[in-house]
Amino acid sequence: MNAHESARRRLLGRAAAALPAMLVVPLFARPSTARAGSASKEDFHYQDHPNENRRCANCVQFIPSANEQQPGTCQIVAGSISPDGWCMAFTPS
Repeated sequence: MNAHESARRRLLGRAAAALPAMLVVPLFARPSTARAGSASKEDFHYQDHPNENRRCANCVQFIPSANEQQPGTCQIVAGSISPDGWCMAFTPS
C-alpha cells in the first residue's frame, strides 16, 4: 500500500466516524419554538367559533394551555387559538 492509499483510508475512516455526529447535532440545535405553528390564521381561514361540531379542542393539532380559561396554541397555525375555534387544518382527535 502506498502513502496515497493510506492517506485516503484515514480520510474515509474519519469521515465515516464524523457522519453520525453530523446527523445528530441538528436535532439538538433546533429551538423549541420550531414546534409552534407558523402558518397565518388567514391562510387556514381560522375563526374563533366552531364549525358545526368541529372545534379546535377536538383537533389533534391543538395544544391546550395549562389554564383552561386561557387560549391554547396550534402546531400549524400561529398565535393564540380558542378551544372553540376552527380552521381548515382541523383533524379530529
